[in-house]
Amino acid sequence: MFAHSVSSGLKSASIETSSLALDDSPLNYDVVIQFHSAEGLPKMDVVGYADPYFIANIDDQISFTSTILSNTETPKWDDEKWIIRNIPLNAKLTVK
Repeated sequence: MFAHSVSSGLKSASIETSSLALDDSPLNYDVVIQFHSAEGLPKMDVVGYADPYFIANIDDQISFTSTILSNTETPKWDDEKWIIRNIPLNAKLTVK
């Protein structure tokens, strides 16, 4: 299991990943990514708070768009999981 901290205009974001090996020396993995929360988001609306969401990409080829959470500056996506199969060991995850 791996924990990653990603920042792109955020003070912090929490992402947890785990991988399941396909054999003893796999070239590819099945990956489960659990998106948790974000903090310190900039206020984007004139009235109220932001309506945050994120887009996660693997190698700019596969993407996941989260649910939009209305009127909050501390969103929690604890139920959002992304399951990706057959991902190369050197794949790059980006979250914006």
